[in-house]
Amino acid sequence: MKSKALILLLFAFSAMSYSQSLDSAKAFYPLQVGNNWLYQYEFRVTNPPSRVYYYTAQIIGDTLMQNGMRYFTFVRTNLSNQGSTKSFERVDSVTANLYSWDSALAKDNLIDSLRAQGGDLSGKWACFGNSTLTLFGSATLAKGFGVTGGTHSYAYGYGYAYSFDEVSGFPYGYSLLYARINGIEHGTPLAVEEVQTTLLQFQLYQNFPNPFNPVTQIRFSLEARSHVTLKVFSILGQEIATLLDETKSAGEHQIEFKGANLASGVYLYRLSANNRVLSKLMMLLK
Repeated sequence: MKSKALILLLFAFSAMSYSQSLDSAKAFYPLQVGNNWLYQYEFRVTNPPSRVYYYTAQIIGDTLMQNGMRYFTFVRTNLSNQGSTKSFERVDSVTANLYSWDSALAKDNLIDSLRAQGGDLSGKWACFGNSTLTLFGSATLAKGFGVTGGTHSYAYGYGYAYSFDEVSGFPYGYSLLYARINGIEHGTPLAVEEVQTTLLQFQLYQNFPNPFNPVTQIRFSLEARSHVTLKVFSILGQEIATLLDETKSAGEHQIEFKGANLASGVYLYRLSANNRVLSKLMMLLK
């Protein structure tokens, strides 16, 4: 009888520990309608200097999907151009896996396992284990994941807190500036004037990759809605292509240039808007 009682006690303790571990894992991504976050988003390049933007993420509701699971509705907004995206996410109540809903395939898409430990694989990510991040003036427990060229972390009690990615060729990262979690505010939200002062610039960036063969990306930003032209010229001034001749909204834009039919050499690309002109050189190397 004592042996049976001991087994039952051990089982109860194990179940309690598992529950605590599960609850702790879920706290790395707190989901509640009304929670919202503000991030600083930065292109970490040296030519031109790093460019800063701001993004918000808000949970505006929840819904049941075809699989019978409850998902929280996220709206993420780029404050530079007010462009928004919507996603549906949940943390599984048994595994603490973080999923998004794939509307095209009508199924779960695994993002991360919030119970992962150092060395565990979570989809395409490897868990780095627990570490600390400084958030809102205090050291905070964090759980990190990464692949070659990219990393991101969740902060205990706050959610998605930090990322760095250079896989796409443009090094960029997110940092958490403000969070409202379960009605409690952390940090200070930026005023609209502060966001606009940082964002509104007319810039033409260096193409990437450079040298390229045969495709490269040309990126530029506008401080206001403008009619823009983007053209490519030979080094002798001969016009090669018109990539853009239209009105574009304020914010960041990216255009692909294909040089498959051109000879190797140096080319110039020129952006014009509101009687202003910016130019840069690029090299096609076959």
